[in-house]
Amino acid sequence: MVKYTWPLFILFYAVSGWTGLAAGQGGQKPALSISFQDGALVFSAEKASVGQCLEGIQQEFEVAIVGLEDRADESVTVTCEGETLQDVLVRFLKYLGIGNYAFEYDHEKLTRVSVFPEGGLDSTEPPMDIPRIEHRPATAPAVEILEVFEGSQAEALGLEEGDVIVAYQGVRITSAYHLWQEVKKQTASDQVDMLAMRNGEPMPLILNGGLIGIRIKTVKVFQEEIDGVFPQR
Repeated sequence: MVKYTWPLFILFYAVSGWTGLAAGQGGQKPALSISFQDGALVFSAEKASVGQCLEGIQQEFEVAIVGLEDRADESVTVTCEGETLQDVLVRFLKYLGIGNYAFEYDHEKLTRVSVFPEGGLDSTEPPMDIPRIEHRPATAPAVEILEVFEGSQAEALGLEEGDVIVAYQGVRITSAYHLWQEVKKQTASDQVDMLAMRNGEPMPLILNGGLIGIRIKTVKVFQEEIDGVFPQR
């Protein structure tokens, strides 16, 4: 994402790797955003296309949604929230008027949502499938710091804008949402380790659970840099 706490709200409010993906010219409000408020994951789209929403979900959560290709250009304005990603996606699909779909998991991780024609799985015109977007071999997902808040743990640890967070409490971090989930598992009284990277050099850190004091986004970095500081285990 243990229950959500206010320090997490301060840490991750309005943070996303794809916030502003479809922003217009002249500093207009971003079409897509994700935030974490009062224990809920909130997905918002304002005059965004269905295709842009699906691309944002794929990029941030590594969940492919297939079967909506014929509605890719449809404009939507919607806000969906829930305690889990599945809750949010159910509400998004309901907003689109879709009731025939299936969630697919790899162990406990949601990886794919298949949307079927209202006629059912036996329809003579099944939805066109699209290949899952895979990370290029030369890159890997991580989390980049956009801002360090004054007086925070992050400032005391010497973290800076542009530093990359690779792991938290021994878990390889692959997105801003993933880091939020891992931070939720810790309390302010816990001592945790976090691995950051600056210019390809590792920065092992020890900090308290809860508020870190950073604004972050999901990015892609060179796989060889990740392997150099956090080898596959």
